[in-house]
Amino acid sequence: MNTRTLFLWFSLSMAIILGPSCVREEAPASSEEPSETEKPAVNEGTVIFYSATVSDADATRATLDSDKHYIFETGDQLVLTGTNISGTLTLKTGVGENNATFEGNLTYTGEGSPAPDLELKAYLKSTSDAMTSMSYDSAEYPTSAITATTAEAVQKYSHFTGTSTFAAKSFTVSQQSTFLNFIMTFEDATQAGDVLDININSGTGTMRTGSTTATLSGSDVMVLFVAVVPAGTELNNATVQVGGKALPFGGSITLAANKIYNIRKRVPAVVGLEAVSLGLSSGTRWANMNLGAWGVPSYGQFFAWGETQDYGVMSGHTFSWNDYLWSKNGSSTEFFRYNSQDNIKTLMLEFDDAAWAKWGALWRMPTKDEMDELIDQTTQQVVANYESSSIAGVKFISKEDASKHIFLSFGGYMDATVTGRDHSGYYWTSTLGDNVANAQYLYMHEGGSTYTTSVARYLGISIRPVYIRKELVAVDLGLPSGTKWANMNIGAEEASQYGQMFAWGETTGYSSSTDYSDHSFNWDNYIWNPSHDGQTFTKYTKDDQSPGDGKDTLEPEDDAATVIWGKPWMMPTNADFVELIDGTDQSWIDNYNGTGVSGMKFSSKAAGNSNYIFLPAVGARANAEHFGAGSEGYYWASSLNNVAQQGRALYFSSSAEYTTQTIRSFGLSIRPVIRISAGAGVEDYDKEGSQTWK
Repeated sequence: MNTRTLFLWFSLSMAIILGPSCVREEAPASSEEPSETEKPAVNEGTVIFYSATVSDADATRATLDSDKHYIFETGDQLVLTGTNISGTLTLKTGVGENNATFEGNLTYTGEGSPAPDLELKAYLKSTSDAMTSMSYDSAEYPTSAITATTAEAVQKYSHFTGTSTFAAKSFTVSQQSTFLNFIMTFEDATQAGDVLDININSGTGTMRTGSTTATLSGSDVMVLFVAVVPAGTELNNATVQVGGKALPFGGSITLAANKIYNIRKRVPAVVGLEAVSLGLSSGTRWANMNLGAWGVPSYGQFFAWGETQDYGVMSGHTFSWNDYLWSKNGSSTEFFRYNSQDNIKTLMLEFDDAAWAKWGALWRMPTKDEMDELIDQTTQQVVANYESSSIAGVKFISKEDASKHIFLSFGGYMDATVTGRDHSGYYWTSTLGDNVANAQYLYMHEGGSTYTTSVARYLGISIRPVYIRKELVAVDLGLPSGTKWANMNIGAEEASQYGQMFAWGETTGYSSSTDYSDHSFNWDNYIWNPSHDGQTFTKYTKDDQSPGDGKDTLEPEDDAATVIWGKPWMMPTNADFVELIDGTDQSWIDNYNGTGVSGMKFSSKAAGNSNYIFLPAVGARANAEHFGAGSEGYYWASSLNNVAQQGRALYFSSSAEYTTQTIRSFGLSIRPVIRISAGAGVEDYDKEGSQTWK
């Protein structure tokens, strides 16, 4: 199916000329009632042959092509209905033209011949009168641009209706369609290229079903599709089910004719995801659901150890050494990574941790030690039917507060098939086993056994993530504004780690490792410069473009700190960096706390305040190259420079620190800030599970 952009409103004037007709003779009337055996067969109607010429009168609609003509194609049909009369005419001549002849039979079941003033209703449709998925040729939709294939799309998916009388030889058929443009942005495991089933429901039931392909738009995974429905359709608390996820839109509206309704929705990574504190000694908080789940309770998806691709029961995937990412030629003894040569014992967070890859920089897989702590410091209870869900598993109940728990389902494991579902549970840790062919995991059984052991890395097993930010602190440096600074970068787990790098105004981060390149930071990949010229931007255009949008500070949806860490975190402004420099004492550190990491220490000047923050000298990334690591620090502000090509930033080295400007497409670090309003405190924000105030 070809994909097209729909954005045109139009009406058609059509002249319909009735050709010669053949009328079947009626039996003569009789004064006597015939016997049952003499009664004629039931009259099934008079067949009337029509040859209808349909022509485009003039350009009374929006432009379809340079000639403003509706172009007919094979498969077009003209449906005529009225009291006791109906029929469908098919296209006879006129393919590829704006004048066409339709031929076919009408059936009239009334007495005699149709009355001259009999009202007829006309409906022009095409071969595929249904929902379609469409890709958009331009960066933004709707657009005033006209694509070469728009006419074909309109033909296939529009509704045209009109009325006239039987005797009239012409009448007008006008478009009576409503276009529902669903633009979904997915933050979950959906990937570009995934084909997702779609089911649009309203108060009246299913409106349209179909499928579409997820696409990549900048750094977002998008699902873009168009549903064309007849005007007058009532949309009542619509629910769109995409890829098995039911997404409510709410509201009620009667859809008007020839209108576009743009429906935009950002789909969160997981509905109802929480980081549960069980009072563990380490402070580790556990997710309340499995990776790949869509709510609580659920089984989630299966993963091989060290792979970030997930598979479901119906995926048809086989977990084996032959299919295992890190196995050399299907070997169970030789591996590309996590082997006896590289001596890496724990999954590399940014590359091979499925929780990080699927849920983002706030989550990771648990270590074996964390899994053992979960067992030792909670009370386990086998549950056969958790909260009436028909799902069995184990509740891990806090010994500190019995009202808090997490539930791990008996999902079984998967190789060619699923084994042990509803009887046993298997959950990966990020820790390699005693030999390189195995990895550590949690085993649970309905008989009450719960412990960690090891198993072959290739098996498909569940994952229950843990919350990374247990060490996150908003540090009070005694600054006049009251702004508090995070003690670590986005993408880091502790103050000394580099974290991730971001282009200005993008919310997807990439590796800061100096020996790994997963992204080129240039105009070709920059979300706000689709023309790739470094000159024209679709947002944050300042005033050097005409017309400029005047936006000089990132909005929350484009602020990486707000998107990734959640409110009230945000990226600092240029003024925040100026205040940080003026309100602290700076000192260069060559080996921060024995980690070997160099950077700048910003210590409070306020009387009686011994707090400080440390910013690693991460350097920056331009194109695929990384420069300045260990000797320079570059940190984005949320402020645009006085020209649209540049964002403001903090720069420092062992001899200087100041604010500057940097090309927006470059990759820099981000150190978030938080501003707590009067009266707010830990109690107000601790529900997010990501903030601690010092």
